[in-house]
Amino acid sequence: MDTNILTEQPLVGIIVPIYNTEKYVERCLKSILNNTYSNIKVFCIDDGSKDESPAIVEKIAKNDNRVILIRQENSGVSVARNRGIEAAFEENCEVIGFVDSDDWVHPQYIEILLSGIMDGNDISICNYERTTTFSNEYSIVNNIDRIEYDLDCIKKNTVARDLICVRLYRSAVINKNRFVKDIKIKEDILFNIMIIAANSNLKECWIDQKLYFYFDRDNSTVHNFEGKDLLPYSRECIALLSSCNDENKKSFLTNTIFNNTFSARYLSKFASDFTATDRICKDLLKETWKIVNKDNIILKRKFLLKTFSAFPSLYRLFRIATDRTMLDWEKAQKKKNK
Repeated sequence: MDTNILTEQPLVGIIVPIYNTEKYVERCLKSILNNTYSNIKVFCIDDGSKDESPAIVEKIAKNDNRVILIRQENSGVSVARNRGIEAAFEENCEVIGFVDSDDWVHPQYIEILLSGIMDGNDISICNYERTTTFSNEYSIVNNIDRIEYDLDCIKKNTVARDLICVRLYRSAVINKNRFVKDIKIKEDILFNIMIIAANSNLKECWIDQKLYFYFDRDNSTVHNFEGKDLLPYSRECIALLSSCNDENKKSFLTNTIFNNTFSARYLSKFASDFTATDRICKDLLKETWKIVNKDNIILKRKFLLKTFSAFPSLYRLFRIATDRTMLDWEKAQKKKNK
């Protein structure tokens, strides 16, 4: 298969990692299977669920051969997604996407995102809606306005930069890139950054339509992490930075590392192991400065970054000034640690 040329009706592989989501997985799969674009394979990777999730998927798969259930011992979402990527390549899927098993998608989700790929883009990105309630009433999308995105656009748009579930990827740009299994948080953002770093002349487009519905559960992983959990993400980005030769990508990676490491240090402020985390953060910042100190890529922000590196209290004031809810977070942390 020539990975640079798509067939007229390319096979789209949608990867759904599943772990104990028996309340939601049927809703998720039905939303994918009922999409207006039907040439799809849905790879459901059961990550050692202890509830009825696999049985629900099996029942759906018996009635729709586009659904493939793959079981594995509990190994985490990154390993599950990687297994899904391998399965999609085995089935010769030309385009790949990811949907979480407690979320759902608009009936035109695949059709509209795929139109961006068919227009010559490597990655097609849509907007999303964060919600605590389910609704299957959707507005039909008739006008699709696609905007070409470069790295500067990605920097400014957190949705475009961060989330993997709001996009379709041409399989060729994923290539050998995989999710890093030992990262608890931001593994999806790192995956996108790895693809940006690995591909020259990457073409991306933004479609400002809410086609993905993120179900906000209080017990989901995104609500359960500590500042130190961000540190492996910084380490992986430093590794990418050290081998990067593109100035724009180096700037992007550098800002990512500093922002993430500052955040990790601040979010660890009230933790019992703060001293150890603070020491690691200082080491990571020092390592980053060694790589970029002689470059002009961060010249405009150099003073600010140096200041935040040396004086964490000033970064705290910056966080509070830009997000007043951090004061409530600090109060809650102090109360918890009394």
